[in-house]
Amino acid sequence: MIRTIIFALVFWVTLILLSVFFIPLGFLNLFKLKKSEEKFLIWMTAAWSKFMFFVAGQKFEFEGMEKIPEHNRICFVANHQSYGDIPMVMGFMGKRVGFIAKKELNRVPILNFWIRAIHCIFIDRGQGRQALRAIETGMEQITMGYPKVLFPEGTRAKNGKMKKFKAGGLQMAVRYDITIVPITINGLFRCFEETGRVTANTTKITIHNPIETVGMDREERKALTGKIEQIISSALPEEFRLAE
Repeated sequence: MIRTIIFALVFWVTLILLSVFFIPLGFLNLFKLKKSEEKFLIWMTAAWSKFMFFVAGQKFEFEGMEKIPEHNRICFVANHQSYGDIPMVMGFMGKRVGFIAKKELNRVPILNFWIRAIHCIFIDRGQGRQALRAIETGMEQITMGYPKVLFPEGTRAKNGKMKKFKAGGLQMAVRYDITIVPITINGLFRCFEETGRVTANTTKITIHNPIETVGMDREERKALTGKIEQIISSALPEEFRLAE
């Protein structure tokens, strides 16, 4: 419980302190120094994420980091175990990765500015059509060089057991010829979701071979969701894998 309280305090204090960094960020944006802005955002996001995981006592073991493409026409696709999944991708993938955020986060001071800066998309989860349009907007942004992370399960698997993937976002990735990078997250639910308290833990992250969607035929598109499900599931312990 003490770790949880300390984590909560540090989270809000560091979030407030981050507002200081928006000054140089605004300067870079004003003078259209795109490359410098990109590097600054990647550094700031990664530093904050890694520090918060340090406070939480969360360690990571990575496999396959060399498989991440150098270009930014990427959609990272992962299973969803924890609140920490998004900070993990933002902090360790070496890119300015945006995500689909619930609209309520747009009302959180400081955090909302940061979320917009990394090109996240706000959605109303109660509006199905709007959610699909938001995903499509995200895919359009990927083609402009702003990578995204997608969690096709839709909700967190709080017990670590992987759920079936929804096909919508993955099919849109094919339509926009986007490179899909599957990621398996194994164990991050133990950091908070398992007990409801911040708990020290080690998580295994596996980056799989990228999947190029350019030139996929109809049958390959139809099989894509199931293919990615099985790739991601294969790196989980047997009790957490998706049933075949």
